Amino acid sequence: MADGLEISESEFCNMKQKDQNLIVFRNLNEIKKSIRGYKFYYKMTTIIGGFLVTGMGVLFAKIFFI
Repeated sequence: MADGLEISESEFCNMKQKDQNLIVFRNLNEIKKSIRGYKFYYKMTTIIGGFLVTGMGVLFAKIFFI
């Protein structure tokens, strides 16, 4: 039982309350870490995409409006 996500519901219900709370706490922390990583990835892709779209706009403006 290394990870709370790998146990069945019946195993979880048969555990002591303290152990249940500990598993829920650990899983919540893992979820927060993965969400934080996703938010960082989303911010970086938004910034890079913004630069690319702006650069394309400048290039097309120079090509079509010379």
